[in-house]
Amino acid sequence: VYKRQNISTVIIRKDDKFKTPQQALIINTTLPIKPKQLKEKIEVYLLPKGYWTLGILNKELAKNPKILENSKRVKIKYLQSDIGENHNNTNIFTYEVEGSDSTHNYDYLYVKIKSGLETHGYTIKKEYKRVFKTPKYPKELKIIGEGSVLNLKGDKKLSFFARGIENVDVSIQRILPSQLNHLITQSNGNIKNLNFRNYNFSFDNISESFTDSINFANSDPKKMNYSFIDFDKYIKGNRGIFMLNIKEKHAQSRDNRFVVVSDIGILVKKQADNTSKVFVTTISGEKPIQNAKIEVLGKNGIAIITKFSDKYGKANIPNLS
Repeated sequence: VYKRQNISTVIIRKDDKFKTPQQALIINTTLPIKPKQLKEKIEVYLLPKGYWTLGILNKELAKNPKILENSKRVKIKYLQSDIGENHNNTNIFTYEVEGSDSTHNYDYLYVKIKSGLETHGYTIKKEYKRVFKTPKYPKELKIIGEGSVLNLKGDKKLSFFARGIENVDVSIQRILPSQLNHLITQSNGNIKNLNFRNYNFSFDNISESFTDSINFANSDPKKMNYSFIDFDKYIKGNRGIFMLNIKEKHAQSRDNRFVVVSDIGILVKKQADNTSKVFVTTISGEKPIQNAKIEVLGKNGIAIITKFSDKYGKANIPNLS
């Protein structure tokens, strides 16, 4: 026996670099149906805006069918599945509600599947009609890429994108060089997910703070806006270690990144006898740095070992255990 198991309106993601959201109508059935035949039977309308709820809308449509005369027909497009365009139990149709302000108010769709749909010798004689709430586009704010090192000799800009957001607050905290030991001893995790062990201790205790704001003229939730943070004006002494936080003003969308601005790359190789070999090179030219000062700091921030790299950029660190 044929049965429509579930019909829903959802946000799905395109298979692109930024997983762009798009509106979709998903139809699940017990028996597989050809999407081309199904599309011919579907009519979708954007209902007039108003202070609706689903219950009120269904009652109003039953009493006043002329509401549909003031509604706009919505074009739908079949989303190709891995199965192809043969009979499918799940058929997905994408659509776009133009001029939707669905980040603030909901739009409502009237979906009708006309009778006469055939599948596996079974003909659906009953027409299907229902009102659906169009899902909101998600607000998104994300720093682009995965890297945490910006080359001192290159472009010291970190890009991010925002979708459906007008105002972004920027917080930059530059770690004080004298506080590096506290950064290490009072935190856990890794460079991508750094957490302090004590809730009374944070970046505020070990850094100099800067704030900024970035505004976007276009906050259409379907469009992506790009901007960047330039670390050049925050660098002091040809170096800088930063914690960057970006967030939507008065809202929850946010992202952060631990950032190191430098032209020095360091590689540490642990040896079998628990000694270490340290290699220091330039990031820009990948050349060894001679006479680079290398310090091993104690928990109190005092250097317990000081070495200088040779002409190969190498220094030997004794067993510290």
